[in-house]
Amino acid sequence: MRRIYWGVALICTFALATGMGRIQGKVIDESDGTPLIGVNVVVEGTEIGASTDDNGVYVIPFVPVGTYEVTASYVGYNAVTKKNITVMSNQTTFVDFKLAPGVIIIEPVVVVEEKPIVIRTQTQTTHISTSEEIKKLPISEINQIITLQAGVSTSNLGTHIRGGRNTEVAYYVDGVLAKAPHYGQQSIQVNKEAVEEIGIITGGFDAEYGEALSGVVNIVTREGGDKTSGSLRYTTDEIFRGDKLNFGYNQYELSIGGGVLSKSRLRYFLSGESYLTDAHQRAEYKIPSPRFDYKTQGKLSYRLPNAKGKIILSGFYQREMFQYYSDIWGEMSMIYHLDHRAAELRKGYLGSLTFNYMPTTKSIIEAKFGYTKNTRFYAVRDLEEEERQNRKWYDDYIFKANHFPQKFFELPDSLIKSYLIDSLADPDMPYHYEEFERSTARSLRRNPFGATGFYYTVGDDRMWRYFFNRDYQFNFSYTNAIGEIHEFKTGFNAIFQNVGWFDNNLPWTLMPFWDRYNKNPVKGAIFVQDRMDFQGIITRIGVRLDYFDSKASGLKNPSDITDSTVIETPPKIRLSPRLGFSLPITERSKFRFNYGHFYQTPTSHDLYRSTEPEVVWLLLRRYNSVIGNPNLTVEKTIAYEMGYENQLSDVFALGFIAYYKDIYDLIQTQKIDALPYAYYQVQNLDYGNVKGIELTLKKRMMDYWAFDISYTLQFAKGTASSAWQNYYNIYLEDPDPITGKYPIPRIDYWLDFDERHIVNATLGFESPDNFILIPLRNMTSDFIFSYHSGFPYTPTDTKGNKLGDDNSSRMPGYINVDANITKGITIQKLNFILFANIYNLFNTEQITSVYSTTGKPDDDGQTSTVSIGQFSNITLTSSYYTPQADYNHDGINNPYELREEYVKARALYYNNPLHWNPGFRMRIGIGMSF
Repeated sequence: MRRIYWGVALICTFALATGMGRIQGKVIDESDGTPLIGVNVVVEGTEIGASTDDNGVYVIPFVPVGTYEVTASYVGYNAVTKKNITVMSNQTTFVDFKLAPGVIIIEPVVVVEEKPIVIRTQTQTTHISTSEEIKKLPISEINQIITLQAGVSTSNLGTHIRGGRNTEVAYYVDGVLAKAPHYGQQSIQVNKEAVEEIGIITGGFDAEYGEALSGVVNIVTREGGDKTSGSLRYTTDEIFRGDKLNFGYNQYELSIGGGVLSKSRLRYFLSGESYLTDAHQRAEYKIPSPRFDYKTQGKLSYRLPNAKGKIILSGFYQREMFQYYSDIWGEMSMIYHLDHRAAELRKGYLGSLTFNYMPTTKSIIEAKFGYTKNTRFYAVRDLEEEERQNRKWYDDYIFKANHFPQKFFELPDSLIKSYLIDSLADPDMPYHYEEFERSTARSLRRNPFGATGFYYTVGDDRMWRYFFNRDYQFNFSYTNAIGEIHEFKTGFNAIFQNVGWFDNNLPWTLMPFWDRYNKNPVKGAIFVQDRMDFQGIITRIGVRLDYFDSKASGLKNPSDITDSTVIETPPKIRLSPRLGFSLPITERSKFRFNYGHFYQTPTSHDLYRSTEPEVVWLLLRRYNSVIGNPNLTVEKTIAYEMGYENQLSDVFALGFIAYYKDIYDLIQTQKIDALPYAYYQVQNLDYGNVKGIELTLKKRMMDYWAFDISYTLQFAKGTASSAWQNYYNIYLEDPDPITGKYPIPRIDYWLDFDERHIVNATLGFESPDNFILIPLRNMTSDFIFSYHSGFPYTPTDTKGNKLGDDNSSRMPGYINVDANITKGITIQKLNFILFANIYNLFNTEQITSVYSTTGKPDDDGQTSTVSIGQFSNITLTSSYYTPQADYNHDGINNPYELREEYVKARALYYNNPLHWNPGFRMRIGIGMSF
């Protein structure tokens, strides 16, 4: 019954309301400029509108995000309709009208407006991309839009906004926080066809946003329109022969939406996506790493009569299923044993139910219930069980101990350990793990080289892990547009979470790295903010009060196995002020400034990792275990930003932004030298400082072409780049010779993701259906250009000793160009497109990782240290004899042969294709819309 309940809930998975903005303007008499009083201004296709006041000014608040036609009509005057009016989330769109007197009733004058380049009411740095803009770009997933923005870089740790860690970004889908609590990562990736608008706020976000230090990504999904419309799209690279271009890539996309009945208040929108590939990991060349994802999304909306509000029911589901080529450290040790490399199965659910109600034309109440669920299963596949169950290619993977996750919810805590440790290590169990080997004689049998120590060819990967979260979110807000100036908003939100983790990181031993927890933290916030649109200044001021009760507990003295005293941590409260203002200098230029305090709760894994007494007491005996810290406080950023924007003409605009931020109480791992067992624990120890400038230049589409270019100069320093950095440093460095301890760095250095120079640009060409060259009619060509100056690394000698300061050297930079070329064909009411997506158009070398000893991606510089004296004769009777190294077939592996095999094995191992981005790639596709 429980499964049926959740099944219904997830099919109906609710999603929060779309974002809203407002339309404001003035209506005057075209002949003499006199303000017109009582003019009706309506948003076509809706019941939303307003009338002008004594000054000819009108305000239409709470307009859903989208593109509209707006009509102004007045008795004795010719009506005017303005098309292509874009409404953006939390922004004001200005639309002015000039009406000409007229006695004869004629059709409304139609004016096509352009999306404003400079948004006068915007006080923060927000990059907004609409669905139409997204369709033109050579991207396969919505997250690629984020990486195109100024101040955004991508490292092997993830996405970084303005020099922050990859955990410092909050992701919202229709107002629902979609952030997995265990690692602070994005939990849901919405398919492209479902997106109406994506806004990336990289500085100065309002008080209504929490759980972010560096940026906010706000995705608004599509709703059905008045008329039924839909699209189909297929993209592939399987038309090409050979592994250079054929990666087995296939992507299917579809969408349909409209009114349930003609002119119905009830509207729907459905979309879906399926994606398959033989090689999902980005590398220098095609590497076996199959993946099969699919996503489904739906939204049902009902508009209340008289434009009083809306009820929205919406849901999203995704399944991601893939295998890896590299091992858990990103190295090549498993490439000859991929069937026993741990694979991953991810499932995500997101949704909400929202009710918007307008008690007056100037106020709106929003009540939202959101639900998210995410599961991650990371383990070795049980191929024999998959064969017994006749698993199809589209079915979920079946893992070893596939039944454990459900079992753990039924077992008492006292029995979980016996399942998670004893059963996986028991060879009598059909799903047990076999220890993997690469240094024994057995590892030579499936090894193409006559050398041990590099490649696992026996046993199973070391991972069995299942973790999950369920979030129940409730948001309530009240907004009141007071006159033409104030838009006051207040509200609260509460998130009730259930987070769980079951892990065995050495499943074949009875003393593994293992962990388990199942916690129920509570988060909440209250905020108040006011947007004031004065004639000469727009101000946003707000304050947010955050509450966090981790429900965490831990041992008072973890190193003493005789002390079972458990301490519980109290709730934590933080107050964060936000301030921003925009000072319009002219109708087309402005100066702006913002300042704010931003807080983020620690990740669940840092709070709860290895805090259960039975977990701690077993792990301590390994001497190198990390224990969570139930008493962690929140991480904090204080940020300042100023900017200048100027629309130089009808088509050109430029911008300048300078930012500065201090980041406090970042999480780091510290060694605790206690008796009888030393251990590691995460603590609020790190500090970061980031400053930079961003320059932008834009040209809107005119005379068949447009461009948008941004340059970022950034300096990101700190005491550490990730929470685990000190843990790994201790293995590479010696302790202080006086104290014998491993001190935490107190001197700032360039962070691992400090990229000094970033240039991003898009260049687009469009030829309309009346273009002079007939073959080029209805064609678009869009290019993405990027330059990255390279991340830092710490140079070392062959013994691991540093040759200078931390991160004192830099990887080489690179240039990349992607392209999308589309040809449109219209047949009656059907619109067809043929397109080609080209990646790394000029096939440039793009190095993403190097060895600290050489600064090269394919050579660690230590091959020359391998001497013949390290090897001795191995005869045919030895279990270590290998035919691969018997070049002269005399039944003996001599030192010369063994060294040669060792060097070849070593060269391939360190020539890691994952140290490069892919070279030239191309995909083609076809689409249809109606």
